Amino acid sequence: MSKYNEERLISAPVAPVPYGLYQVEKDDVRLLKLYTKQLKESPQRVPIKTSANVEESYESSNFLNDLVCSFVFPAVKSLIDELPKTHRWRLLNSWVEYRKKGDMLPPSQMLGGDMSFMVWINIPYDIEEEMSHPRNKNTHNPCVTKTQMLYTNPIGKMAVKEFVFSKADEGVIMIHPSSVLLQSFPFYTSDEECIIMRGSLTVEEIPVGK
Repeated sequence: MSKYNEERLISAPVAPVPYGLYQVEKDDVRLLKLYTKQLKESPQRVPIKTSANVEESYESSNFLNDLVCSFVFPAVKSLIDELPKTHRWRLLNSWVEYRKKGDMLPPSQMLGGDMSFMVWINIPYDIEEEMSHPRNKNTHNPCVTKTQMLYTNPIGKMAVKEFVFSKADEGVIMIHPSSVLLQSFPFYTSDEECIIMRGSLTVEEIPVGK
């Protein structure tokens, strides 16, 4: 996993919160796609409700959790000051959203936890095609497919950090505080699913003897 090339992001003020973007290796992206396909096809899958307006979302499998935690824990440790030796990071919850054309994430926070993550596992659209879609022709602010981080800046004004990902960005992980508001806008040019894994982490005291 490597630090993501942030030059590809839309220019915007940097949020006064710790966040980071990281790129998963291609072999691991293939594993993530395999595990999310198996999850969707499994008769033991557990449907859950999330803040996203999606038809299908399921609790993550142990395979997915183990793989993603191997990326996320080091990423969080690179953003946050080292924890006391008596404490550690723990995965609190995680799930996979199978977003279809027109699905969106309204402004929302992650419930519980201290830090959260989003992993873009399958991105079925090309951003250039999305931007040329008729829905974007008569607007001064085309926001198709964007994910936005909403926060209050140091002088109390609402500010936005924008992220735009395309097919070539599969395997990107965003790490952010659970308290930050996020929203994602729909895509329109593909009938495939955009698969995103989300979850949150918490800090816990290490039990004596562990």
